[in-house]
Amino acid sequence: MLGEGQLRRIGIIGDIHAEDRLLQAALEFLAKFNLDLIMAVGDIADGVGSVDRCCQLLQQYGAAAVIGNHERWFLSGQARDLQNATSSDDVSSQALAFMAELPKTRDYETVAGRLLLCHGLGEYDMGGVWPGDNGYALESNLALHAFSVFSG
Repeated sequence: MLGEGQLRRIGIIGDIHAEDRLLQAALEFLAKFNLDLIMAVGDIADGVGSVDRCCQLLQQYGAAAVIGNHERWFLSGQARDLQNATSSDDVSSQALAFMAELPKTRDYETVAGRLLLCHGLGEYDMGGVWPGDNGYALESNLALHAFSVFSG
């Protein structure tokens, strides 16, 4: 039996990188599936499209988003020499406020158990498990082992 507040049907969107047209297409597609929630793993900033429009679309569709390393860099003025880095001149105060208020993580209960929405591994937005990681690469991944579910 589905518990109150448990999510069953979820749509997840990966790094957005200001691709407002692609984000709109993805959101329109996901909206057809009667989902409990649409989630986005961050990295809204730094790309060739409109960060403002991306923030508006995420809000319009009620997507739950978290901050990625590109928002962190944008908000702190770091890594602005990246190709297609978002300029503060190109972002409205509304989009700036939206990105500044994004949490690092969001916790949810699903029918399959706990779900942690994050960019990277937990609060470490640069962490990850990559294709081909095995053996020592997994054993030495401290960010991964910080999750008690993975600790022995």
